[in-house]
Amino acid sequence: MMEHVPQSIRMKALREFIGVARHAVIIIAPQDTAENKQAEEMVLKYENNRFLIEHRQHGLVDFNQIINELDELQKQGEIKNYRVHKLDNLLTLVCLMLEDSLSSSEIIEEANIFENEFHARRLALIIEK
Repeated sequence: MMEHVPQSIRMKALREFIGVARHAVIIIAPQDTAENKQAEEMVLKYENNRFLIEHRQHGLVDFNQIINELDELQKQGEIKNYRVHKLDNLLTLVCLMLEDSLSSSEIIEEANIFENEFHARRLALIIEK
């Protein structure tokens, strides 16, 4: 959903999400890559999808920018930890959602190896408070 937030306020939104979260924040969004932009433009040629139009208006997500912000928040003690997972399909998302704790698990690692051999279209950030 970060791709639907204007870039000018994304880091403020991230800090707000972390501030109101009880235990963790999970951010799943399409990466800002040439392949993703090309794929979305291809779809927009055939359908005026309002969500993809927002992606174009606000830009896809630069995860390096978010990770830099998380590094700072971790140094300041605002968050304990964060992890990045490649996420290209529903099975990996379900594994992330069903995980009992935020520590890494075999099923997530196995799903990542099995399903993300190619360039991931989305990344999932799991941020522990």
